[in-house]
Amino acid sequence: MKNIFTPIFLISLSMLFISHTFGLMNSQVIQLAAVIAAVMAALFYGIKKFKLSYGLITLAIGLLITAQFVKEKDDYYHITRSPIINAAQGQYVSIEGKLTAFPEIETEHSVLVLETRSIEFHKKKFLKPFNIRIRVKGNLKELYRGDIIAIDARIYTHNFNRNFYRNPVEDYVLVRKAHFNGYCKSSRMVTVLEKTSLVWRIIGAWRNKIRNAIEEKYREPSAAAEEKEKLDKKGVFLQAILIGERGKLTNDQRENLLQTGVYHLLAISGAHIGIIALFSLGMLKLLGVSFKKRYILTALVLIVFLVLSGFRISAERAVLMAIFIFIARILYLDINIFNIISLCGLFMLARNPAEFLDAGFMLTFTLTAAIVVGRRVFLPLLNKIFVDPFSENVSDNDDVDNEERSNMSPMGLDAGNPVQWLCRAIKSFCGGSRGAVFLKRAPLAAGGKWIGEFLSANFSASLTALPLSLFYFKRYSFSSFFAGLVLVPLTAVITGLGVLLIPLAPVSSFLSQCLLFVIDIPLRIFFGIVEFFSGTIDLSIFRASPSIFLVFLIVAAFFLLPFARSFFQKIALPGIILLVVVFISFNLFFYSPDHLEIFFLDVGQGDGQVVVFPGGDALLIDGGGAYYSDFRVGERIMLPFLLQKRIKVKWVAVSHYHPDHAYGIAEMLPILKPDELWISSEAAEDPGYQKLVHAVPGSTRVVKINAPFTERIGRCTVKLLYPERFIETHRSSNNHSQVFKISDGHHSFLFTGDIEKGIEERLRENSCSHLRSDVIKVPHHGSASSSTRGFLECADSRFAVFSYADNNRFRFPHLEVVENYKSQGVQTLSTAHSGGIKFISLPGQLKIGTSK
Repeated sequence: MKNIFTPIFLISLSMLFISHTFGLMNSQVIQLAAVIAAVMAALFYGIKKFKLSYGLITLAIGLLITAQFVKEKDDYYHITRSPIINAAQGQYVSIEGKLTAFPEIETEHSVLVLETRSIEFHKKKFLKPFNIRIRVKGNLKELYRGDIIAIDARIYTHNFNRNFYRNPVEDYVLVRKAHFNGYCKSSRMVTVLEKTSLVWRIIGAWRNKIRNAIEEKYREPSAAAEEKEKLDKKGVFLQAILIGERGKLTNDQRENLLQTGVYHLLAISGAHIGIIALFSLGMLKLLGVSFKKRYILTALVLIVFLVLSGFRISAERAVLMAIFIFIARILYLDINIFNIISLCGLFMLARNPAEFLDAGFMLTFTLTAAIVVGRRVFLPLLNKIFVDPFSENVSDNDDVDNEERSNMSPMGLDAGNPVQWLCRAIKSFCGGSRGAVFLKRAPLAAGGKWIGEFLSANFSASLTALPLSLFYFKRYSFSSFFAGLVLVPLTAVITGLGVLLIPLAPVSSFLSQCLLFVIDIPLRIFFGIVEFFSGTIDLSIFRASPSIFLVFLIVAAFFLLPFARSFFQKIALPGIILLVVVFISFNLFFYSPDHLEIFFLDVGQGDGQVVVFPGGDALLIDGGGAYYSDFRVGERIMLPFLLQKRIKVKWVAVSHYHPDHAYGIAEMLPILKPDELWISSEAAEDPGYQKLVHAVPGSTRVVKINAPFTERIGRCTVKLLYPERFIETHRSSNNHSQVFKISDGHHSFLFTGDIEKGIEERLRENSCSHLRSDVIKVPHHGSASSSTRGFLECADSRFAVFSYADNNRFRFPHLEVVENYKSQGVQTLSTAHSGGIKFISLPGQLKIGTSK
């Protein structure tokens, strides 16, 4: 059997998915089943039932990997529920631990990943081993992997935003085994207790030399003093592909690459490793190094590069594959690429079974296999276009019969193939056999082969990436195929030149800058194309994640294409792929409830509400946003909910322009493209207002509204209670917030933004009865500046929803505010503790659901 590892890899993945999805397995039971399977395999092998023995061995290995995953998963959740850590949550504690990776350097912060030894708080020391990811204000590039440090930091348990779908970050922290988060306000609060080994110090200093050379060239001259580490996008790109760091990538740069569909080029992939391997093998051959030594030395070069780049998943897979191929060539063994791919996957799963939850793991293995399969499917057709016209079998057409000549051009070649026309012209010009020899030896012939290989790989990867990207990220860019035709070769050139910086950076600053001057040319072309595609040809789609069964159907159908032999298979199988791809590429169905539904989403410290009217049209009120970080709340939290529920947003309202209300809306507007945007104020100098104005798509009409604005939507009424006039100001304030009342004849809901006591009093004086509602969104997240007793008496609500983040820096909600609601007999709910909150208005009943 030539391919022994692929069945084992696929069975292991299947078992891991089942165990994680259904959570029905116990690690000890699985281990026992694995032992029984292994014993039975040995017995069947003894009686020469080899196929059955192999099947049982496959089952045993899959069970062992699954048992390891279940045990590590249980251990992970056991540690995260530690009462000691929960007691210390939100407090500054002293932590001692070992750095398990080089610090990731961001513009203003450094990110440390620690394996702790002990923590100390309230003058008590606890020996608690766990992993923590700490963001530290300042640059800590002088710390190295393996350093043992002491640090004072606030410690936090993971507070996942849950909005009626599984948050992918839950899987991410499980893969990374990151039990807790932390924050340290100054790099001065970090002390090195024990330095790492000499090897890691050399590697760390080497990385810093490369980083310094890039920053010297690409540090933005206009950056303020406090942002002296800010890099131009070209420098960020080089740091990403050479040392695996993307910490200084801005949101705008990231979005441009995502729109173009080439964000994956920032990851160190098989293409990067292949370029380095070819470069090393070529140089060693020129130096006269023997066959075996070339492969051994190149393997060492790849391992050094892997260590320098920080052990990225795609890089690990590519380096492992290269090493296995080198071993096979040295030993003169047959190479089965699927065997090697699967063996690499098994190595990585054995080390960390949770890797299968990582999108990068699944994409890198699936797309690599798809490229191999695509060669069998597309390469024969592409060779007919780009290679065959140059081969000697078209140099003489004397034996072509009359029937075939009738389908050919006057020159005797296929009239539909312009490349053959070109070849005949060249042959005629050169004359007879000399022309045929020229064609056979011409660089175009070799170039045609490479063009075919490249187009085949590009098309195979693009087709397979579509369902996987939608499944993991809910977005896909069709620009990836067209942009990739140019940008992938440019990336190869940049990488080929960039790897020369690795040995040059520690040796000579002058030579490094000369090299970077040369690299800057293809980099400028690269980002010029990125800006062209992202600015003028945005072919991105945002969709709900297809079911895992649908994804499996597309991928499996693609992998079965090379085995299609009958006419039915050749027609039906591609047809299945095409139909399914079309199905998941277009939203054919939207959410359409029969009753009014209100969602208060968990957006952390901020507001985000979705009102879905009977029939499916929706109003989005506020979209969350981050005050003190560049985390994109709208894109990462609210948009996935809207996509997954297939909610069609027709109207958007922004209560006011503070970041925790408006930034998320600005992120989503270009994607949602609503019919109307409702605003009640203008704040010319406010950053939130400026973001919003620049984000409004051309198809969206901006509607300025003020009380008594009323909109009838079916049997529902949307009424604006405040402000009474449109507000024009320089800066937005809490008291500029829109106040909406929405009712359907059965129940009513009051949305209050961040209004404070003065506006509450004005609303109460204008008309107390207009405030009466079954559900109130608590003003200003429960601040003491709002929710007066008189206002609550007028609202006379049954339920109050607090929207805030647990352990927020503002200490919302204030205790006296919570007591005000409880004293009025109001039932309180909060997004911090309940996650997303859903109300369904039914005749005589208000149905409530929560996502936690």
